[in-house]
Amino acid sequence: MAASSVRFIRKAGGRVIPARPIGTNRLTAAERKIADTFAKAVGDLTAGIETPALSRALSSGSVSNAVQAFDWGAFGFRMSDTRSVLLQQITQTGKAEAKNLAAAVGKYTFNVTDPRAASWAAARSGELVVQVSDSIRSEIRSLITNSFVNQIDPREIARQLSQTVGLHDRWAQAVTKTYDRNFNDFLTQGYSPSDAMDAANRVAGKYRDRLLRSRGEMIARTEVMTAANQGRAISWEQAADSGLINRATSEKEWIAEGDACPDCESLDGEMVPLDDDFSNGESMPPDHPSCRCTAVLIPGE
Repeated sequence: MAASSVRFIRKAGGRVIPARPIGTNRLTAAERKIADTFAKAVGDLTAGIETPALSRALSSGSVSNAVQAFDWGAFGFRMSDTRSVLLQQITQTGKAEAKNLAAAVGKYTFNVTDPRAASWAAARSGELVVQVSDSIRSEIRSLITNSFVNQIDPREIARQLSQTVGLHDRWAQAVTKTYDRNFNDFLTQGYSPSDAMDAANRVAGKYRDRLLRSRGEMIARTEVMTAANQGRAISWEQAADSGLINRATSEKEWIAEGDACPDCESLDGEMVPLDDDFSNGESMPPDHPSCRCTAVLIPGE
């Protein structure tokens, strides 16, 4: 079930909550756009990895200069494309929530021009750019530092960077081990060192692409679910602004999936005043990457 095409089920007490599938691997259109944006941004970042500036920085032993040799401006610009996707998700979920609440609080229409939606999407997109950029910078810095310590040839460092930029450390190590294992296997099979390197690079590159896609999908699912829950929250705020619900007496309830992690399971059913945070410090779900929790409104008298 796509977060952008929400259906609803009725719980005990007559409360209506969003129904979501459990264990689905299919991406929604919004999730696919963000995953593609991440893959394209990282691909562009590493496309020209053997630049003169990077070569000079690696040869001189400057970690800082090597990190700055990447085109971070273009990376941030590409990642900022997520803002429109997040705003669209807020609007879609906000409309669905308004329709859902109509039976309880009276018919109203979600205001798609609400500045709170655009402001949140812009801020969230900016935070995502900073978080992802900082994470990848740290990964690059760690790899280059270790390479310098082990006195690895600059050309080999550039090759490793092309295979591991954008991956978590554990995944980056897995790609490196895949390359090393296949390189030795190809040598054993009679390949020349040059041909063995090319063949091992192709195998490791395909593995890296799969892992990079997985990271992009995790980011996408988290961001889209966060935007979907924000759309619900803004819909509730609009209802309160219109006098359809009493902000002072209304509450929101955390709803976890049936197969939720222990942390989210402990939050399931927790109810707090509309303007308060839940016990985990969040004003709305999700609680962690790939979390599928939502929240529902319980209108007060």
